[in-house]
Amino acid sequence: MNRSKKVGVISLFLVLQGCVLFGHHNRIGGELDYNFRTKSPGIGLRAEFSIESIDWNRPVEWVSVVPRGVYYAGRYQEFYLGSDVHVGLYHYHRWNAYALANLGFNGWLNHSDTLNRSNPQWANWAFEVGFGVNAKLRKCWYPFAELRLNAKWWDPSIQLGIMYTLKCDRRGAVPCSKIPKQPFEFFKEE
Repeated sequence: MNRSKKVGVISLFLVLQGCVLFGHHNRIGGELDYNFRTKSPGIGLRAEFSIESIDWNRPVEWVSVVPRGVYYAGRYQEFYLGSDVHVGLYHYHRWNAYALANLGFNGWLNHSDTLNRSNPQWANWAFEVGFGVNAKLRKCWYPFAELRLNAKWWDPSIQLGIMYTLKCDRRGAVPCSKIPKQPFEFFKEE
């Protein structure tokens, strides 16, 4: 199996991973990235899937799986395909703070040009940890900011982006199919 097929299989697996774990608060969106060490700008796409709790009446919004892909187009051209786990830390009105961990595939398109790297290869596994904040804006939109650190190469990066909540109506409400329907009977006084 050549490299492009491996990347395709890994990408499909990560997207399906998120689709299997989907909940009622799914979001899709994009991001702009900047890697401080390599001074490379990047652009990415992501989806967010909340994990359902055992309490079947409401989803747990503080744990989610976020498959994402990012391409850095600076001097060091690379891409990431991976999946985050976001764990909520604090919620205040419309603001949320969360910790994140990412396991992903890192492809260096010009790995032979990299300097001061520990054995750079075309294909690498990357592990990132970080912190993020998001806020509910205009009913269905969630802008976010994240600060990450690549644990293998100690590369700090920042992400700014926006997510849109799927199945969101004009009021900003997301329907929940787990709530049983109430009967339309009125109690009669005797």
